[in-house]
Order: sequence, then C-alpha cells, then structure tokens
Amino acid sequence: MVSAKQGIFETSFRVGVTGEEEFQFARDQDCGQIIHPATPRATEESVLVRGPDSGGEGRCWLVQGLQGEAMKVQLRVQEGHCTVTLNPGTRGEKAWETGRENQNFFLTGPFNGWGFSKMKAEAGHGTAGVHRHRLVMGSSGREIFQIVVDEDPLRALFPVTDNAGSGELVQGPGIGEQHWLVRSYPGNTMEIVLDTNQQDRRKMVWWRELPQAP
Repeated sequence: MVSAKQGIFETSFRVGVTGEEEFQFARDQDCGQIIHPATPRATEESVLVRGPDSGGEGRCWLVQGLQGEAMKVQLRVQEGHCTVTLNPGTRGEKAWETGRENQNFFLTGPFNGWGFSKMKAEAGHGTAGVHRHRLVMGSSGREIFQIVVDEDPLRALFPVTDNAGSGELVQGPGIGEQHWLVRSYPGNTMEIVLDTNQQDRRKMVWWRELPQAP
C-alpha cells in the first residue's frame, strides 16, 4: 500500500472473473499483525474492524462487482482507531471502523437455530464490559446456549460441565461441547448476563427471570 499521509494508506485493484474479491491488511507482512473484519466475508458496514492481531484467518472483507471494475481501498490508523474505506467509483462508498467495544458477544443455541443473537452492551458509567440478552423460554421450559465472540463458533465461551447452571466456571474463548442450561416456565423471559469485568470466572455468566408484563 502507498502511504498517502501520516497514518493513511491506499491501494487499488480490479475485480476478477468471479465478480468477487476478498482482502485484509498485514502490518509489516506479519501474519500475527492482521487488520481484519470481525466476521468472515464481511460486507455490512456494521461489522467492526479488528486488529492488528493474529485472529485474521478466514476473516476478510468481501468485494462484489463487475469483472474489471476498479476498487480503491484506504486504511486510516490514528491513535489505535482504524477506518477502512472502499470506494468502487461507480457506486457508493463503504466504510468500516474499530468499535468502542473490544468485542461483540452473541448467544447461540436451538432457540435461534444455532445462529447468533447479539448481546446488548451496557454503555453506562461503571457497566462497560457487561452484555445482556433477553431469552424467551420455549415450550419445553429448557433452553441451552453458548456465548460466542464476533459470531465465531471457534471462539466460544462455555461452562466446565455440560448443562451447567448459573454461576458455573467459564471456559474459553475456544471450542467446547458444553452448554449452559436455563430452566423456567414456557413463555417466561430470562435475562442472560455476561460480565467480562469479573476476575472470578464463576461470576462471568448468570441469568435471572424478568417480571412478566401485567
């Protein structure tokens, strides 16, 4: 990439015959210092920029266009904040930024088809690092879940034992087959809480039943 000015780097390329291209950035050609999106094949501007770190494997921005279409990419790095800008020229510009949060966390389980339900990060004073999600109990009165980082099943948080209750020691991020098990009456709403500030990993994940609407 060419250094346009202090902290700003630019390059350009053309779309190949497949109509798709993927890219990420390597600092000093070091695979341990990759700037990448939080999720693989990222296109949505809501996806956060991560790095430089060693977690870039399989995580690239996805560009789609006509064969031969010119694409201009800019990377702006200022005081640890990264902004990635893609300018296709013939279409609207897209941009991605480093988020205020270090990581996003998602619940996954049968209740969402093993998809990813984003936990809401607390923004108030003294609550940074606390993430919450409301889970409505199904007809069985039992729900199992794991918590994953940035929609990556390879970076899951899970308990030591399977079907664990609230307050179990948290393992990960990594790969594990154990899940937390929540029990309550069908239709009840449970609030799942992840507190990354806790030094005691038994206190990181817990839940409570929310009052029913009158």
